[in-house]
Amino acid sequence: MLTERLGTLPVAQVVDDAEAATVTETEPRRFRIAPRFGRDPRWADAGAVAGATALLTAILARERVQRRSLAIADGLAALTALFISSVLTHAHLTWTAIPVVLVVVVLAKLQGLYDRDELVLRKSTLQETPKLLELAAITGLVVYFARGDLLSGRSGGPSFFCLVPTLLSMTMLIARACARGLARSIVPTEQCLGVGDGAIFSRLQQRWVSAKGTRLVAAVPTDRLPMSVRELQAFAVRLNTHRIIIAPEAQVLDDQTADLISFARAAGLRVSVLAGVMGTFGGGGAVDQFGGYTILGVPHFGLSRSSAAIKRAFDLLCAAVALVVFAPLLLALAIWIKLDTPGPVLFRQLRIGRDGRGFRIWKLRTMVDGADAMKSDLLDLNEAGAGMFKIIADPRVTRSGLWLRRTRFDELPQLINVLRGEMSLVGPRPLVAEEDERIVGRDRRRLHLMPGITGPWQILGSHSHLLPIGEMAKLDYMYVAGWSLWEDMFILLRTIGLVAASRGI
Repeated sequence: MLTERLGTLPVAQVVDDAEAATVTETEPRRFRIAPRFGRDPRWADAGAVAGATALLTAILARERVQRRSLAIADGLAALTALFISSVLTHAHLTWTAIPVVLVVVVLAKLQGLYDRDELVLRKSTLQETPKLLELAAITGLVVYFARGDLLSGRSGGPSFFCLVPTLLSMTMLIARACARGLARSIVPTEQCLGVGDGAIFSRLQQRWVSAKGTRLVAAVPTDRLPMSVRELQAFAVRLNTHRIIIAPEAQVLDDQTADLISFARAAGLRVSVLAGVMGTFGGGGAVDQFGGYTILGVPHFGLSRSSAAIKRAFDLLCAAVALVVFAPLLLALAIWIKLDTPGPVLFRQLRIGRDGRGFRIWKLRTMVDGADAMKSDLLDLNEAGAGMFKIIADPRVTRSGLWLRRTRFDELPQLINVLRGEMSLVGPRPLVAEEDERIVGRDRRRLHLMPGITGPWQILGSHSHLLPIGEMAKLDYMYVAGWSLWEDMFILLRTIGLVAASRGI
């Protein structure tokens, strides 16, 4: 029996015990995927490392096949919609119609249409209909504004531009449904472990009989589950578990559930929870209805490689353009600083960046030369929250520096840090070492992303200095947990608004 071999799962809580007892090895490794987890040097058992690596490789492989299948389906749907539209309206497409495929795929990525499947149990195409209609409408606008290059001569007409989004939404629905069916036949079945209220999983057991692509392996009370990353990963290997589904018991504290979610994600497992405990983990989760229960998929922390590439490309493009635009202003400001007070034009300071690595931040000097040496004499005037240092009317600030700080033009040289790959336009606040040391526990994962010139803390405006460092770290953590390009754009627009109002940050 499974309970005899593991010593943790009571018989009454095991679902489909006979089948679960036979699952002791991971699925065959059909795809070559570099694992992101399971390489902890503290693991002395090489077999445990190999087992965890194989299991996590299978998880990543399944999700990668699903994402790529959907991307190919979207591209084929776009080509099909353009071709049928051109035939029906007698329009003559040029070779420039091919980039429309890339536009569709990028828009789908920005809408999260390739990331949702890893968050939910039911991979439903119909639930994506609103986003697909929105994507089709945006693509129709792109096609209309690019009509001069897209169509040869005066072929086509209003009917062509009306037909493209209509056909695109239809072809994407069909293509995505087929892609999911094909992917489901290729990749291993997703193995789920229920954690928490056994009565709920007993009621859901029948629902899993008809579920496609997913299977409930077993269920276990929260207090019987290993509560460390290493032990949880080993436990998942023994049960061949890909996803943990949490139904919190009444007697289990929210902090225990939050710790379990953190351990499971750190172990590389996928996590779903019954509605009610998602507030700790930011946005980006996906709502799923399964067996009459609302289940929320917890996104893995941080950015996927494709999301990181989009964020980096956005940073490089905007930073390069901004440097060219502001080059004359930077030259004028450099002359003003030099004439105002003696000392260097640029101020460089060690800050803690991504993954705890130090880097030198660049700013226009706003204080007298040697201001750092004067800090200890001004501690009594500190007006910032605990663990931080800021004085509104700082006596070290120069005349030019006062204006630079109010307009935030002193931070323009940080665009160079962005181009060097040390910072992002939007991200967690870059802290000095003594401030960074005060951030502990889960909040330290704010450093998963590169620090930003602006971010969720900075757009609080003139009140930001009143926020304790712990609350600031939580803001950054929530930003990283629920990152989206639209959120970056909103923060940048909010920052521009604050600067335009001369309120500073």
